Amino acid sequence: MPFALSPLRLAALMSLVCGMAQAADRTATLQGAAVIAGKDRPVTIRLACDDTLAKSQTGALSLTLAVRNFEALGAAFDFGAFEGPGATRKALSELTATGPGSTPALRSAASGSVSAEMPDTFELTVSASMRGDAKRLDAVRGLATVLSARPSTVIWSQVSPRKGDAPLIATVVVSDADSARIKTAVAPCLAKR
Repeated sequence: MPFALSPLRLAALMSLVCGMAQAADRTATLQGAAVIAGKDRPVTIRLACDDTLAKSQTGALSLTLAVRNFEALGAAFDFGAFEGPGATRKALSELTATGPGSTPALRSAASGSVSAEMPDTFELTVSASMRGDAKRLDAVRGLATVLSARPSTVIWSQVSPRKGDAPLIATVVVSDADSARIKTAVAPCLAKR
């Protein structure tokens, strides 16, 4: 017996799929490099926008630093301290955008996890809910606004909570084209509501 959907269920399914596709397009990924304990690592910084403001769901504006081959750095940096329910909540991340004009900085706690898509990559995320903590959202928005407006350089300084560890310093150069991609991706999250 063939499977069939009613027109109403088909419309609901299509709405869900289109919404997921739209949300997936609201990201911009930038390539860069990090130095930790004298070792270079390729990194990416991904900006993501989910501007959902439903009764039972709230989106977020986030920046994620992805560090490849992180396990080789385990002796120099405690990635595990940022993962899971017992993770550190200390403000050990500092993100700075430098370039013409103002240089906004954001100091925050980061959450971390091993990437589901790339198991050799650890991701540290700084985010702000689209509803609730207006001060935090304004800080994340300020950084994203600068990156979407002009060429700049993002410096993500990540301190490990383990004594004696070297800091992880990631640098990403944002070109004119990158700024345009960021603006397209995160514009819905930059508008104040």
